[in-house]
Amino acid sequence: GDVSSALDALSQCAVLLGCGDAGSATLLCALSELEDETAALQHDKLRNTAKLLDLRRKREERERRLTDLASREEGLQSHFEANREEDVGRGRRVEYITAKARQYEAMLSTLKEELRDCGASEALYHSTLVEEGDAVQATHADIRQLQARVAHFQGLPGD
Repeated sequence: GDVSSALDALSQCAVLLGCGDAGSATLLCALSELEDETAALQHDKLRNTAKLLDLRRKREERERRLTDLASREEGLQSHFEANREEDVGRGRRVEYITAKARQYEAMLSTLKEELRDCGASEALYHSTLVEEGDAVQATHADIRQLQARVAHFQGLPGD
């Protein structure tokens, strides 16, 4: 069968290589060595294939991580740009509010000067001014009542 055909093929190879007197035991030994070497080569091939597959998997994982990092970097960059624009807007608002505060302080200072020039005392408080304002309005109401009463007499001849 297969063994005898393999031995015949080995015998022919031995003749071609110049070993014409090789016996079957030598040929069987050579065949066994070839089979062992073939098995070792197949084992090396399987091990190298496994290493290659592992390296491919690792490369794909690293590529996926690089893609993920690039995406994150892009997100962070856009977030940074948005925050920078917000910071510029905030800075402008702070400048505007600061300018308005200075304007109000200048106006307040001017108004205080006017009050001092008119003789107003800093001892006056809001509650005091409200009470005096209410008293003035009550006096105005009394005056309107008196004016209405006097208006009744406007068409009469004098004494």
